[in-house]
Amino acid sequence: MQKTLVAFDADRIKGYVFGTDRLKEIRGASALLDKLNREMMRTEAKQVKDAEIIPIYTNGGQGLFVVSADNAHTVAEDFGQRIQKKFSEETRGGASITYALQDLPANLPDTINALKRIDLADYFKLIQVQMDFKKGSPADTVVLPSHPLMRPCDACGIRYAAEKGAEKNEPEDLYYCQSCREKQEEDHRIKAQFQKAADYVHNFKQYTEDNILHQELWKRISYYLQEASYDFFPFGSRFVPQRPSDFHAFRPLVEAKEYIGLIYADANNMGAKVTRLTRLGVYEQFAKGVDRAIHQAMSRAIKQHLPIVQIAADEAADDIQDESIVEGKITRFPFDIFLLGGDDIVMLTDAAKAMEVALTIGQEFRSIMTQICQETPEFRELGNDQYSLSIGVVMAPIKYPFRLMLGLVENILKDAKKEAAKARSDRNKQAGIDFDDTRISFRIVNGGMQINANDPYIKKPEDKADRRDEDTNQEFHATLRPYSPRDLDNLLKAIKEGQHLRLGRTKLHQLRESILHMNTTTSVSESIAVLRNWNEIQRKHILTYLRRYGTFYQHAPADPNNPLAGLPRLVFPWFLDTQSVYRTALLDFVELYDFVARDKREQVGYEQ
Repeated sequence: MQKTLVAFDADRIKGYVFGTDRLKEIRGASALLDKLNREMMRTEAKQVKDAEIIPIYTNGGQGLFVVSADNAHTVAEDFGQRIQKKFSEETRGGASITYALQDLPANLPDTINALKRIDLADYFKLIQVQMDFKKGSPADTVVLPSHPLMRPCDACGIRYAAEKGAEKNEPEDLYYCQSCREKQEEDHRIKAQFQKAADYVHNFKQYTEDNILHQELWKRISYYLQEASYDFFPFGSRFVPQRPSDFHAFRPLVEAKEYIGLIYADANNMGAKVTRLTRLGVYEQFAKGVDRAIHQAMSRAIKQHLPIVQIAADEAADDIQDESIVEGKITRFPFDIFLLGGDDIVMLTDAAKAMEVALTIGQEFRSIMTQICQETPEFRELGNDQYSLSIGVVMAPIKYPFRLMLGLVENILKDAKKEAAKARSDRNKQAGIDFDDTRISFRIVNGGMQINANDPYIKKPEDKADRRDEDTNQEFHATLRPYSPRDLDNLLKAIKEGQHLRLGRTKLHQLRESILHMNTTTSVSESIAVLRNWNEIQRKHILTYLRRYGTFYQHAPADPNNPLAGLPRLVFPWFLDTQSVYRTALLDFVELYDFVARDKREQVGYEQ
């Protein structure tokens, strides 16, 4: 019996999901694309007659199937076209998917279990070449007609409007294209599920670890949140909390002065790992393991940092059911999830919790993947590889345009991935050390920010032609981003302790301004003046924090003849990384000071 591999890869996922600045279309697009990927593909495979189509994996906008039939290539071609047609129909032309075929030798075993143990590395490479060729040579685009009387969609602004809006609490003169209306209807469908009684959450006994990953987005989220012992009903309501209806609905849910945090996590070096997979069985377990780890890591982070929030019913920005109101209050999830699966997470939450959520996701993913590698025999083919995430976090005002926020977090994620790649290249220098290339970077949107995340905080010799001769080789780095989990954990703990000591926003702002001079004259004198204005306990905390990072970064060798060798060289607020490179961890401390949730401890002193 003939056999053919069929691979799928969705086109421009982020372009479809984030095609608008409105939360309901973003959520609807994400849920619809996820359902097509995980459910529809497998359903269509079961409906093919006179052939056996076996799914290997379907997640992250991709899929891999084995077609077994007398005319396998023809069946596989027809199957690929059916999936393409379904994607186009269900999204009303908003999304598309590419497929590639690769025939397998006729002498391979007929049973799928035996086939999964065969080395097919060469055929995996061939089908990837075909996929790359097809993705690089898309079909000709049909140009839409244009006319002054043809109205564009009021959501995406790209396609032409076809239907009048039927949304509550919106102007009556809004019109949407068919694609955006489909996104809205999908979001309404999921919202209707949440409006059911509490049995929505508790009715997961029918699912197992093996089949839950084939379910739709919020069923998976609810399942893994339950697995993490997340409390859906902390205030006694029998109604499952609702998600925020739009970005403005985050206002009563956030602590950080109307700021929200966008988190984008992506696995490191995953493409290189995939190219080393040689058997279908390993492919299957690899995809399942990474997908499960992403879900569990996110769920544990939510459990730890994002409990259900109770707000006054009159503060809600959306329509609510009267029976869901308990003593004039309702419950809400203080987060929303846009993409989840494969090796990606894109989620929105309170800016005050965003850094802790990102840190926990990075730590938990690495821990879970380490456990999966030990428990799953198929992972032995990849050796002792480490699995980690690069994470970007942007904290911006609620009113900030979402697409600009998304573009910024993508740039920050690139910085984190570059630093992770550099850490891997330096791995040989860290022999015997528990290696972790997880990297987390962040950016806080303010009036004077630039899109390139770290450029305003780095000053190199060539940037200033008018320096004095002794300064020509000096280099200043006012930020230590991206952070490793260890360093970020130390930073967040130091900030919480600083909040407890009430360091004072005015003094911290003065310290920030002095650091941004980025020299060894004005910057040092003004910073020392600020340091003297703190009391002894506060000064000790700041200096201890700076000295700790100086020790981490300097790595100076010990000298038995010099008791001071190995100690960090501090020129407050800087420490010397090398002879002429000055760094500081204090600017990141200051910028994050108001964007870290405060402990409930009694605070010392007063803010000023």
